Amino acid sequence: MANEELLERLTAAGAVALVPLTDEELESVSADEGTPFRPAEPPEVTRSLPDEARSAALRTALRSLLVRGLVREPDDQQLDDAAASGRLALEAQGDLDSILHVRRSPTAVVFVGQESYLAALHGFQDQGVTGFLEERIDRRGFHRFTLRTLSNATDELVRVVDPGQLTPESVTPAGPRPDIPKQVTDSMRELGPGITRIDAYHLRPAGSRRTQVSIGISPEGTSVVRSVFGVAPEAPEFVTVDREGLREALQAVLTDQDQPPAEQSNGAQPRQEHSVAPQRYQCPVCGYPDLTEPPYTEESGASYDICPSCGFEFGYDDEARGVTFEAWRAKWVADGMKWSSRGLSAPPGWDPAAQLGTLGVQ
Repeated sequence: MANEELLERLTAAGAVALVPLTDEELESVSADEGTPFRPAEPPEVTRSLPDEARSAALRTALRSLLVRGLVREPDDQQLDDAAASGRLALEAQGDLDSILHVRRSPTAVVFVGQESYLAALHGFQDQGVTGFLEERIDRRGFHRFTLRTLSNATDELVRVVDPGQLTPESVTPAGPRPDIPKQVTDSMRELGPGITRIDAYHLRPAGSRRTQVSIGISPEGTSVVRSVFGVAPEAPEFVTVDREGLREALQAVLTDQDQPPAEQSNGAQPRQEHSVAPQRYQCPVCGYPDLTEPPYTEESGASYDICPSCGFEFGYDDEARGVTFEAWRAKWVADGMKWSSRGLSAPPGWDPAAQLGTLGVQ
């Protein structure tokens, strides 16, 4: 972040609100360029516009950033260089500079979803300060940013997950269980009332590790289902938690801790190790065999992972946009079965026709 004054304010207050931005403003400065764990395509607000209207919207957004002092106004030489190259190099200032710095090089990205709530927490470590840039996104395309320390981010996440403080102060200890009650599985499959889905991506030396946590809050108790994919995968396990256990579970997913949620603030159960061999999964759209996690699970539904081969995003393209496997597959084939991912290269000898044949389709 490299802003000592801002870090001092954060350390003293625990949370610092930054300037709000729109989808168009973020896209106008290529905010998602080079960021991990984010789709490469433009946001929905601008993606649906015709090219001419989209260009006009982005120009207006850039003018807004300039007049607010969030982007340094280019000098004549920069404008001449832009005219020759077709690309204008912009220098972010103030809050925008801090926002882009964290979003483009996070230590972790944690997505939090509820029935009418979506946020991303971008982790950072700077000058001895560990924290998160919280980015709350609403349906109108507004992004509201708050810098939070780890402790403050955990407290805020507890409030978001359990706003009515329904989680009991204590529960009877009963260690994590791999057998998940059917009623819990059924209730967590959709983001209905009282359900929160958290997807945390952490970069480890061996690669990316995704922890998915589904939390159900009800008068009967608070349930946590946790699964881990990618590096050091773990089988799904179920646990009921008290208030302190809920906080520990949320802090663990923020920090990539290996310990499971404690059953009680003073009585955590010893960890039950699960030996799970690395596993690969097949894309049901194009047949790509090396997905690092299943496209769908019984515990929590779609993975929201993107197939690097055909580009299908499970849970978004089908459930949110209504695109069928068959329709996406037909378009992918018609476009020449090109490798989709720009961040991951196609494996040696990649044969899209052969992998498609494993699905029994032509």
